[in-house]
Amino acid sequence: MIPTKRVITVEAEYNLTDPELIGTKITDRDIVEELVKDELMASFEQNDGFVSLTVTCSDY
Repeated sequence: MIPTKRVITVEAEYNLTDPELIGTKITDRDIVEELVKDELMASFEQNDGFVSLTVTCSDY
C-alpha cells in the first residue's frame, strides 16, 4: 500500500523549575513559535507534497 499522508509531530519539553531559572525572564511564546517555525521550515519546504507547518508554544 502506498501512503497518502505523512504527519510529523515534534514536541520539546522544558523544566522551568530549575533553581538557576527561577526569576529569569523566558523568551516570549510568540517569538519561540516563530523561531522554531523558521528553523523547521527549511527542513520541510523542499519536500514533495509539503502542505503546512504548525508550531505551538504553551506554558503551563
